Amino acid sequence: MIKYVLFSVCLPNHYGPFCAKCKKKCQSCDSITGRCTQCPPSFHGEECQYNCPLHCLDLICNQGTGICNGCQNGYKGQRCEQEITTTVVSTGLNFAFEISTILQIHPLIGFPYLFICSI
Repeated sequence: MIKYVLFSVCLPNHYGPFCAKCKKKCQSCDSITGRCTQCPPSFHGEECQYNCPLHCLDLICNQGTGICNGCQNGYKGQRCEQEITTTVVSTGLNFAFEISTILQIHPLIGFPYLFICSI
């Protein structure tokens, strides 16, 4: 007995046995699962449903994790969530020191808090 296996070759940006269209925000998707393989710039997530963090350099982040590839000036952290300002303080005694202030969003409560340290 001969069995036939039917399969279809889908057009780009389509997937599965019935060639469904990839999710709207995907630039390309897996031809079998439909999972996004490439998001447009400044998006991340399995379906490109999340914006990259606001202070990522050029708004570019890792598609899977959302971690920034670099930060804009004045920011640091994996998602560039820490704002950095530096103030030079003169003591009048022929030396000066810098105070670095880091404004960070608390991961549990979502409100900013402040670190001040002398450099």
